[in-house]
Amino acid sequence: MQKLIFPLFFLFLGLGLALPLPLEAKPDNNTPSPQEDHTPKPRPRSTKRIAREQTTRKRTKKLRTSTQKRTKKAARKRTQKTARKRTKKAARKRTQKTARKRTKKAARKRTQKTARKRTKKAARKRTQKTARSVSSDSFDSEETPTPRRSSRSKHALAIEDQHALDAALKKIGVPTPSTRALRNADFQLPKQLGVFPVPLPIAARVRFWHQVFGGAQKADAILFDPPTRIILKELPTPGAELSPTETPAQRRIKTNKRREISAAALQNIRTQLKELAAQEARAEADAIAQSRNRQRACLQELDKKRLRAICWNLMRYQPESIDRTRWHHAFKGLSASTRQLYRKIRKEPRYQTSGWHKMFRYLARTKLSWQSSYRHFFQHGLRIERRYRPHIQATLRKAGLPPQLSALPFVESMYNPWVRSFVGALGLWQLMPDTAKELGLFVPPQNKSIPHRKLDERFDPIFATHAASRFIKLCRHFFPTSWPLAITSYNQGPGRILNEARRLQTKKLDVIIQRSRNRGFGFDGRNFYAKFLASALLIHNDQRASHRAAQKPIRFREFLLPEPLWLEDLLKLTQLSKKTLDLYNPMLRKLLADPDHPIPAYFPLRLPIQRFASIKAALKKHQRSGPSTKLHTTQKRETPYRIAKRYNIPLSTLLKANTPTLTKDHQSAFSKELQQRKTSTALPLATLCIKQKDRKISYKIRSIARKHCPKPLSPSRNLPPRITLRIPAQRLAAAANAPLTTYRTKGGEPLGWLACQVCTTPWQLRALNPDIPIGRLPAGRSLRVPSCPRARRALFSSCRGLHYARSAPKPRKKQRKRR
Repeated sequence: MQKLIFPLFFLFLGLGLALPLPLEAKPDNNTPSPQEDHTPKPRPRSTKRIAREQTTRKRTKKLRTSTQKRTKKAARKRTQKTARKRTKKAARKRTQKTARKRTKKAARKRTQKTARKRTKKAARKRTQKTARSVSSDSFDSEETPTPRRSSRSKHALAIEDQHALDAALKKIGVPTPSTRALRNADFQLPKQLGVFPVPLPIAARVRFWHQVFGGAQKADAILFDPPTRIILKELPTPGAELSPTETPAQRRIKTNKRREISAAALQNIRTQLKELAAQEARAEADAIAQSRNRQRACLQELDKKRLRAICWNLMRYQPESIDRTRWHHAFKGLSASTRQLYRKIRKEPRYQTSGWHKMFRYLARTKLSWQSSYRHFFQHGLRIERRYRPHIQATLRKAGLPPQLSALPFVESMYNPWVRSFVGALGLWQLMPDTAKELGLFVPPQNKSIPHRKLDERFDPIFATHAASRFIKLCRHFFPTSWPLAITSYNQGPGRILNEARRLQTKKLDVIIQRSRNRGFGFDGRNFYAKFLASALLIHNDQRASHRAAQKPIRFREFLLPEPLWLEDLLKLTQLSKKTLDLYNPMLRKLLADPDHPIPAYFPLRLPIQRFASIKAALKKHQRSGPSTKLHTTQKRETPYRIAKRYNIPLSTLLKANTPTLTKDHQSAFSKELQQRKTSTALPLATLCIKQKDRKISYKIRSIARKHCPKPLSPSRNLPPRITLRIPAQRLAAAANAPLTTYRTKGGEPLGWLACQVCTTPWQLRALNPDIPIGRLPAGRSLRVPSCPRARRALFSSCRGLHYARSAPKPRKKQRKRR
């Protein structure tokens, strides 16, 4: 019962609170009192209602935000659409405007064209009318109407009326204008030299270098304009003439002196050119005024309208119609040197072109330069070229190349087989070391411990010609249709010329010279082909004038040395001078200057053909008797070890070759001392020298014998000065009867590197394998090589690693990471 009381109590309490209070009685005037509050009180809300209201509020808020987003997006789209419409409208307006302009321009052109046609037609009618009314003494008496011609020019009408104009033009004295294009004949050059073309754009360069190499007979400096190659003056420089026999220091001093003389001469030429330019402008103004006077005279002389129109056109000023005879009158007041400069420039081929009346004004503005004359160098090289001409041309003919390529060494080295460039190129054809190794030449590394380090095959003209012919064939492979580019690539490398030709999209050398901006393609590359053509022309002229060729070609035969030979022994046996030996064997020039090492075995020694048989017999007899030796005089602080290292021979060989021997003087001194000391022995001095440590012999006799025995050389002690030692020539190649083995190439080995591997020389490898391939050896090729004993392997240990060979790079050592 109590459980029901409490809930009912709270229920009634709640109902009582929820019911409204009873209303009080209203007053009569129906006006509520200010204390009364009649606002309806809100009913209490349940939790469900509150949740429902919150969800509805959220939905309305979400709907409001979504509608706002939609409206914003729609507004953005409307603005973008209007912007696109505006841009399209503006573009349409612009296109319409440009179209209107084009149509107006086309209409204007059509109207102008029709107007020109009408004027031409009217002029033609007038000329025909005047031609019919000409008097009978100039034309035929019958007035025949001329047929109507639509495409008639004024020149054709002038040709028809030439009979009528002859008298008037002759009376006025008008020169006929004559202009023509330049030709190779203007530069005294052929269109083609054998298979090599002479392009007209570089004809001025060819003529310039022809003058530098052989044309300037009394000049040592040539003053010229670099762009046009117009030679202004050939300047003699007394005391500064170049000579091929001078040292570089002397040549440098003379070059500085020649530069000072040329600078002073160029300053005088600039002042003269300014005077000539002023006179040129004055002469042109006079020519223009004279043409106007001729026009007036022509108009006054002729009465007919047609002839007056033609005369007006003919009397119009043209640069080509300037009276050239007036120049001589204009320059009478100038000095003799200025007039001489004027005559020299007037003989230039470019003076005959259409712009000749502005030539002096152009030269007065440009920067002039000077070039040394190589006449003495070319004549010296021409004497050397005559010696080797048949051998070099035979090599080129065998390789299938034109004989004119024998002029290429003039451009490279002026036919000096011993010249060296500052980048390392050597010889007649200026071959680089790596290129020469690739082409099959022996190029030793520059190491003092190598015996044949001074024998470089690039110095030999015939060996170098064989290698250069292979390189020219390679350049021709890259440019099969263009000899100018192939010749230029010999100097610049095929890669650079290929890149320039591809970049400029042309195969013409003159276009590459004009448009190339490559710094590597400089002065030498731009002028290389022109120098080659100039040298080939000079050689061609020298061959035609055979009576001037006093130097006869050399004739020789090769002899392979079976044993190494010292140079001193060779000079004694052959009785040849060093100059003659150098002429036939240019490869030995360094050895002739400093003969530290002997000539190796199997070296191809060239000998004069007249004395070949006698020299060959003497060499064989000498080498059959014993090894070649050289005498060495000792100096202070020299030891046998240092001497053996200098001549690259084993110390035991040096000690064995210089073993002291007993002489009669030693025996007589030994016997005298025994008599003085009153002792005697039955053993000879030679036995006592051998048995110096024998205890059975008395100490007194052993000490006397040790005193008079010849003392052997000590390897480490200093030798007394001025003692003569015998230096035997060390065998650098296996003997002819040495056992041979087979070597299988791995691919990429140079010949010199392989020679070091098998302890021999490249010349013996060529003698054992006559069909040895050119350049680097291919893989899998079997070659006959001599066996390499362990005793001789030490001689070539320093040579192996220095030759350039294609081998796998060594792996780098892993470096420790720093903490």
